[in-house]
Amino acid sequence: MNGVSADTRPATISSQAVRFGSPELRQLIEEIGRSSAASKREGRSLHPAIDLARQSRLGALRVPSAEGGGSSVREFFAVLIDLAEADADVAHILRALFWFVEERLRSTNATERARWLSRVVQGDIFGNAVTELGGSAAVGSFVLQTQLTPKGNGHVLCGKKYYCTGSLYSDWVSVMASTPEGALASAVIPINRAGMILEDDWDGIGQRLTGSGTGIFSDVAVQADEVLIAAVESTEVASLQSPTDPLSRRAVLPADPHGHHRRRVEKRCDGCGAAGAQACPTLHARQCRDRRCRSPAATGHWSDCEQRVCG
Repeated sequence: MNGVSADTRPATISSQAVRFGSPELRQLIEEIGRSSAASKREGRSLHPAIDLARQSRLGALRVPSAEGGGSSVREFFAVLIDLAEADADVAHILRALFWFVEERLRSTNATERARWLSRVVQGDIFGNAVTELGGSAAVGSFVLQTQLTPKGNGHVLCGKKYYCTGSLYSDWVSVMASTPEGALASAVIPINRAGMILEDDWDGIGQRLTGSGTGIFSDVAVQADEVLIAAVESTEVASLQSPTDPLSRRAVLPADPHGHHRRRVEKRCDGCGAAGAQACPTLHARQCRDRRCRSPAATGHWSDCEQRVCG
């Protein structure tokens, strides 16, 4: 489940974090698409495709530029849509990782933020375990049956989760639980921790290869620095909400044959004659050297564009 060693990496994929708009990112997405297609033809899991994302530090797109990323939210969603077009299952598997990164970016705890983002920059993949079945609490109340209880210098985690998207492919799992005081907390634990079982038992419609199975946590030891308590968040970074956020889910849905999720436009720009740069007027305005295209009214050149993410 852990990333492969450097000497077994595909020679065509860089070990450096990929950046938005780079040839390496385009190559990575194409490689992921080919790998996923081959795995599905052969009836295998998508571990090789996820390893490509791990080796190329794809999760680091949104970390600060000095740490290897620097992509805006708008650019990130453009990449996510491209990734979903290459393989929707892979984009869905990585959704929890991208959410984890955004929440760390919003954290005001500098030590916590630095620790976990450094793991992301190293290529670690994070899954999630949030959803529960049963219980008497109202839907949406986030009163959880899974408990995180202090013990010694750390904690003990006990509970059962369902629909743990991507966790079977991850290096760490972020498990949401309740504390004895009734507060919400997340225990971020490595997948090989004793007492944790991740089952590949998802039998719903679709998503058969996304690792969206059951997670069982039986007296799992949790170190003090592996606990994230819900706290004040920075308002300087946009939130992607939760791993069930409709915008994230819409972005990873497979596009139909007409490309309606991307809303591609074949019109040419009146300013420079370019055709549909990345199907997005805002991104085109940044790249085009024509002064009129750089103006705030650049989107007017693309009157038929219905791009929802960038519009």
